[in-house]
Amino acid sequence: MNALKSWIKMGLLLLAAVMTISSIAPGIVWAESNEKIRKIEQYVKNQQSISKIPGISLVIVEKGETVYQKGFGYANVETKTPVTSETLFELGSTTKAFTGLAILLLEKQGLLHRTDDVQKYIPWLELTYHGEPQKITINQLLHHTSGIPSNTITRIPESKADNALELTVKTLQGQTLNRKPGSSFEYATINYDVLGLIIERVSNLPYDQYMKQ
Repeated sequence: MNALKSWIKMGLLLLAAVMTISSIAPGIVWAESNEKIRKIEQYVKNQQSISKIPGISLVIVEKGETVYQKGFGYANVETKTPVTSETLFELGSTTKAFTGLAILLLEKQGLLHRTDDVQKYIPWLELTYHGEPQKITINQLLHHTSGIPSNTITRIPESKADNALELTVKTLQGQTLNRKPGSSFEYATINYDVLGLIIERVSNLPYDQYMKQ
C-alpha cells in the first residue's frame, strides 16, 4: 500500500510539473523547467531506492508530444545494461484495463452483453463446480468471480502461435471451479485470456490488432 501511495504521489508530481511548465511565460520556461525536471529526477531516484526498483523508464507527454524521456537504473543488473528509450518492459496485467475497455466498447456497439454466457462465444469451454456444468458470464470474468482458480496461471503456455489465446483458454478444458460462479472473488489472470479470446471472436480480428485499432 505504501508503494502504491508513492507511485500515486509521483504521478501527481509529474502532472503538476507538466502543468506548471506549460503555464510559464516563454522567457523563463527554460530555467523553470530545468528546475522542475531536476526535482522530478530526484524524486524518481528516491522512490527507486526506497522500493528497490532496478530500472525505470519515464516519459512525460504533453498535448500528444513527448516533452521528457529518460531511463533510470539498469535493464539488467548483472551486466549493468542501462535502461534506455529502447528498453522493453513487461506490460503484464496492465493489459487487463485495456481488455476491460475493449469489452465495454464492444458492448456499446451492440456486439455483446456483459451478462452473456461465455459459451455463446466459446461453445467448447465447459467448466464444472461439484461435478455440475456452470454458466459463466462475461461480467464474472471481468470481476474475477468466475470461480476459475488463481493457480491456472501456471498452465499458461509460452507461444508465438497465431492462436496463442485459444491455446491458453484450452488449458481450462476439464477444469474444476473453486467456487460457484458469481459467489465470491478469486483473482485469476486467465479470466482475461478468456475475455481476449471473446474479443477475437466478436471483432473477427486478432487480439493485438483489435487493441491497436
